[in-house]
Amino acid sequence: MRLWLIDTGIPGHTVQVVGLGRILEEQSGAVGEWIDCRLRVRGFLRGIARTATSLAPPILARLLARCCYRDLVLPTGRPDVIIASSGDSAYLARLLGRLTGAVTVFIGEVQPFPPEWFDLVVLPTDSALKNAITVPLMETGQTPERAAAAAVAFWPRGTPGNCWSVLIGGSSRSHRFTAEDWRAMAIAMNRLAHAHGIRWLLTTSRRTGKEAEDIMRATLEPSVIKEAIWWLDAPKKAVAAFLHAGERVFVTRDSLTMISEAIAVKGQAVVVVPAECRISRGSMMDEYLGRLELQGRIQPFRVDALESLDVPVKLPPMSESLTAFSVAFSQRIRNLLDAKERH
Repeated sequence: MRLWLIDTGIPGHTVQVVGLGRILEEQSGAVGEWIDCRLRVRGFLRGIARTATSLAPPILARLLARCCYRDLVLPTGRPDVIIASSGDSAYLARLLGRLTGAVTVFIGEVQPFPPEWFDLVVLPTDSALKNAITVPLMETGQTPERAAAAAVAFWPRGTPGNCWSVLIGGSSRSHRFTAEDWRAMAIAMNRLAHAHGIRWLLTTSRRTGKEAEDIMRATLEPSVIKEAIWWLDAPKKAVAAFLHAGERVFVTRDSLTMISEAIAVKGQAVVVVPAECRISRGSMMDEYLGRLELQGRIQPFRVDALESLDVPVKLPPMSESLTAFSVAFSQRIRNLLDAKERH
């Protein structure tokens, strides 16, 4: 099985493509090839591109793809399966699917694109779509075993003990972190460290920004930090290692990917919520976070209430349900490939 994996350069989406690609590699011996995808159309042009993508015959698919994307380079040959995530990659997945006849898989909320653009839509929520499959946890490719191996590589002399980990994102359309939020979070981290006798493994991300990093660095007491990665100064991939080493894991709620990674490794996470957040009721984010909270997988706390943290009931990683999804997903892909071959 040959895969074309579309990379938009947005880490949160890329890891989901990696996760599904890895399932097919493990279940079916698939081989993946990456396509860098940089959408050049913006604003009202996206609507025009969407209409053109829907109406253009397959013979024009390659030309339209090159019009919509900068410096597009396609692998040679034909794929069996194309996997994409995020709106920026949706046009390309649809066009390449029509051009090659491959099975197209789209991860996440399909709107505003027609569901029939894709052969399979992978969602972390229940859906009435006939071509949808529900994943119990957003697939990121992260597992306890991979996180343990990452920790060994990160700390060759031994993983530190007695630490909690915190993965820090930043402001997004649905979550707005203010200077006061960052200061309150750092103060709470100081107090939690003293109260529980732990030190922090901390990493910011490319979305955190200079203001947030400056405030946290100025407010956090050096004695409560075991290891810190400040993305703007020295970016370094440490999420998997920190997830393994942290006895408890804290994640800012703006990143569903980081939340999902934390649950995949630890079974649960403390989710830090800013004072200002706007999640549309009934949206994919709202339903996904609501389900995880009902399952006890996340404990949401506002930044000004972190100190009231209680001790949760320990939950195991979601290994069994994720394994069941892997089998079901691989079987759906095989069925779709068989159906295309018959036609």
